[in-house]
Amino acid sequence: LFIWDRCCPRRAAKIATWGAPTLLKITKDVLGGLLVYDFWFTICHYTLHKIQPLYRWFHAKHHETREVRACEQVHLTGVEEVLDVGISILTLNFLRAHPFSRSIYNVIITFLLTELHSGYAFPWSPQMVVPMGLWNGSYGHQYHHRTGRFHYQKFFCTIDRIFGWVDRSYLGRKGRYYSTPEAEVANVEAPVTPQLSMAPVPVRVEG
Repeated sequence: LFIWDRCCPRRAAKIATWGAPTLLKITKDVLGGLLVYDFWFTICHYTLHKIQPLYRWFHAKHHETREVRACEQVHLTGVEEVLDVGISILTLNFLRAHPFSRSIYNVIITFLLTELHSGYAFPWSPQMVVPMGLWNGSYGHQYHHRTGRFHYQKFFCTIDRIFGWVDRSYLGRKGRYYSTPEAEVANVEAPVTPQLSMAPVPVRVEG
């Protein structure tokens, strides 16, 4: 970026006119960016699943394994990578996010993507902290990878619930994703206590 700014001084001059952002501006940019990004991602993700040629050509690679691992977040086709990154860029441009907000957004969304595919549910994981079960998290995404259906949202789960894209048999009290006997019938194993080996399902780590 330093070299790019040296080669394109007008870009550096434009950034300099922004000034220091307020805490409220950063919060609005980051939270708004996640909400808008998640909305457009959900539409694209659902479309890729429902139109079989698109699924085979562009999305099947991400579903080659039924178990989620952190590295799966980058196990994508070139089209998916362009689509995913493009949605983020267009979202931040639409919100006119401050450059500093963009930097924080990039760090947060990278963490969230890694946590989503980690296969673990720690006490401090967003799905365990966000109230009313409004966060999808590794439980819901693990279910999606194992079944290829339901839980199309990446982070939140409001759209999933509105359109019935949630398997309610896999929801425990307070709307969080705890396994039930019905969920096991659906070929989704219950979270287990972490062992030394890599667990094949989301592991809930107690505090």
